Amino acid sequence: DWSYDLLDHELQWVFRRLGVFVDGFDLDAVAAVTDLQPHEARRQVERLMSKSLVARSDTSSGTRFRLLETVKAYAEDRLADAGESEAARDAQLAHFHALATANGVSGFGTLDVGRRLRHDIGNLTAVVRWAEAGQHWEVSAELAVMIVDAFMLETRIPEYAALLSSVRAHSSGIPPDVDGLLSARQWNVALKLF
Repeated sequence: DWSYDLLDHELQWVFRRLGVFVDGFDLDAVAAVTDLQPHEARRQVERLMSKSLVARSDTSSGTRFRLLETVKAYAEDRLADAGESEAARDAQLAHFHALATANGVSGFGTLDVGRRLRHDIGNLTAVVRWAEAGQHWEVSAELAVMIVDAFMLETRIPEYAALLSSVRAHSSGIPPDVDGLLSARQWNVALKLF
């Protein structure tokens, strides 16, 4: 509370928004959930790093940031207290959906998506679950189709299989072409599991 109270209102707002992320984030994701320009998102994250609220790590894919679990839980609680959870999660969903479907929804082109999103498995799972909770069946299905290679590259096939099963349970709300792609994904994953 003491550290949070020392932040100015804008920085408190950015900090709260970071509570939606699971297992880290990059600056594009920060800009998306805060509606800040990329340079301003970077500046705010650097300010939070200087206060030891955000940690930085460099990966083969670029720079990522994260909150320690206790700090993340605190940010998430403040987000809920402020009544901003739904808006932040909607922005997170829109961001990852846009990344996953930038080249459309098809049975192809998922390797590039997988490479881009392989460090965001926790975030991808969270946004698919959020889409399901809001009964946005088509959005959850499109995400599930296009993020297959992110899970495959990280060898997290059982998690992807569980996600697919959950999404397919609502196939009546999914367009037939997307449902066909989901069915093909489910069949391929089943072969990999056995």
